[in-house]
Amino acid sequence: MIDFHGKTVLITGAGGGIGAATAQLLHRAGAQLVLTDLSAEMLKPTLQALAEQGASTDRILALPLDVCDAKACASVLAQTAARFAGIDSVIHCAGIYIYREGLVADLSTEQWQRMLRVNLDGCFHLCQAAIPHLRPHSAIVLVASVAASRGSAMHAGYAAAKSGVIGLAKSLALELAPATRVNVISPGLINTAMASAMVAHRGSAVKDAIPLQRFGEPEEAASVIAFLCSGMASYVTGETINVNGGMYIG
Repeated sequence: MIDFHGKTVLITGAGGGIGAATAQLLHRAGAQLVLTDLSAEMLKPTLQALAEQGASTDRILALPLDVCDAKACASVLAQTAARFAGIDSVIHCAGIYIYREGLVADLSTEQWQRMLRVNLDGCFHLCQAAIPHLRPHSAIVLVASVAASRGSAMHAGYAAAKSGVIGLAKSLALELAPATRVNVISPGLINTAMASAMVAHRGSAVKDAIPLQRFGEPEEAASVIAFLCSGMASYVTGETINVNGGMYIG
């Protein structure tokens, strides 16, 4: 039911987790993909998985990107628009999470700023660079976290940055309407490399606190992202969709 043929989609953090799952889902739906991550090496597993799906190289552009670098974001978005004559969806999955980041009383300014630089400033740089290249009826989907709504002891920088992502998305939804819709997914504990440390240390305790009694899979988050980018969500903007098995019900 979701058809992305003729649509150009840029995905950050496409080397693994939710970004990789989204790339594979949207490729099957016919999208032209621009996949980014910190290095070309990090993108290899996703590109291999796409090749096994029979991906055509003329539908895929893979580029390294540090979203903290505003000039790099502008360059990648310009290359995307030049290759595919515009952009229909931007999906921002890139981010950083550190298990037991530290108590607020003990955090250094550098630790705090790093969390905001990657998780919030990077989001701003990417969205700002995308705006001139977005086609009519386009969509932006940003990835926040359940921590943005619940807070998270030992992860104040991460929670604050992800709260900022939600605020940025709401502002963009107002500024870019009616041409572009902007929404957020807010995952809970998803089976990704980013969450592996928490799963290893607190897996059973955390799972017991989830009403659905299991961790989510990247594909389950990807399906919500695909919906939000599709015409099926044509009247949805400025919203945050919780994908967390009931960890937070807002």
